[in-house]
Amino acid sequence: MRFQNLSQTTLRLLTLVTILGTGIVNVRADELDLIETPRFGDIKTKVLEEVALRKITDQTINENVGQLWSSPDEVPPASEIFNRVITTFRLIDPATNDFLTQCRLSIEPRQIPVSDLIDNAENSKFYRTNLTQFYAVYLVRMKLYDESLPYFDQLDLKYSADPPTALFHQAVAQSELLMKNEGLATIETLTKKTEAVPERYATVAELMKFQLASIKEESLDEVAQRMKDVKRRLSLGRGGQDTQKKEEEIVTLLDSIIEKIEQSSGSGGGSGAGGNTNQPGGGSQESVVKGTTAPGEVDKKDLKKQSGWGALPEAEVTKAKNLLKRDFPENYRRAIEAYFRKSAGRRPE
Repeated sequence: MRFQNLSQTTLRLLTLVTILGTGIVNVRADELDLIETPRFGDIKTKVLEEVALRKITDQTINENVGQLWSSPDEVPPASEIFNRVITTFRLIDPATNDFLTQCRLSIEPRQIPVSDLIDNAENSKFYRTNLTQFYAVYLVRMKLYDESLPYFDQLDLKYSADPPTALFHQAVAQSELLMKNEGLATIETLTKKTEAVPERYATVAELMKFQLASIKEESLDEVAQRMKDVKRRLSLGRGGQDTQKKEEEIVTLLDSIIEKIEQSSGSGGGSGAGGNTNQPGGGSQESVVKGTTAPGEVDKKDLKKQSGWGALPEAEVTKAKNLLKRDFPENYRRAIEAYFRKSAGRRPE
């Protein structure tokens, strides 16, 4: 049998038969679910049905649609099929053409086009799904990740002409917003439960998966990612309450990190495991020369000589400064440095 001519679904079924034949039955049902990429002929049929629903009488439009969906010499990839779907929508509906033109011409995130075409129940499920996908992907490319997610949630991938592209861009939005669980779940669906995923999507998805999985909670890496998101929001003119709330969350996160470091530094002293209880009582006091301080005491005058980064170890100070210089906006970097200077003035507990 020539397996290269079989669909991925058929191959999975053959694999299941083989597994059952060997007596291994520990197979979950959801492992067999597969999001199939529609075939050219299936999408062509749906497109022609859409044209019929619109009752297009213009001969030129009908001829253009016919040429667009003439049988190709080679089966085009899903992304090309999707583009033909969107082009057809342009041809058969002036309102859709205007909306899509505005999307393509808009380079200013504060002036993104809006339309009620997506939510209009009079339009077919096929039309609404693919137009919604176009708009959601457009928002991701404009770095409007928050705005894109509700549209991805509306998608019914059974009607999409290009499911891999939808899932990939949804994963990008979730990854950029540090939605760890949601992002990893979407990547899992894309890479393991979706048919005909382009290699470029699969490769970048694995990188996103590694990045999401490696970020630890309450770490400087998480701070850097959150600050990157704030910088993006400010660059898009999104400086309202949502962004201010995220800035407050960053400060709270920094406070928690500093507190843990201070606690860790404070607990690192002592006389070692087991301790030594044979020291003469009052020895340290007797050895102090008048006018000097004991080794364990702090001269208040020395506090003024500190670098302004509180009780952070030198290695953590260097790492924090590098992160500030590399990833954070100038105005926010000054605010964080001021925060650390303020923390340096705290009295030790």
